[in-house]
Amino acid sequence: MKERRKYARRRTTLSGTILSNNASVVITCIIRDLSAEGASLDVASIATVPETFDLLIDTKNEGIQRRRCKVTWKAENRLGASFY
Repeated sequence: MKERRKYARRRTTLSGTILSNNASVVITCIIRDLSAEGASLDVASIATVPETFDLLIDTKNEGIQRRRCKVTWKAENRLGASFY
């Protein structure tokens, strides 16, 4: 099957943590479709996720990565985040 996207992504399921307000708000999430530009996140409720946040990505091999994110789209319990 040929990939139609312009950038490479990994179809993975990683655990993540959304941090905002200087880590006073912590939301757990599942990271899907991780790429160098961003990721899709599954959350319990998108209403509690701010427009910009820090994402902690728990990768088994590389340890925990911290990325600054901006919300690009929202759906029921899923959102798209781009890294900047």
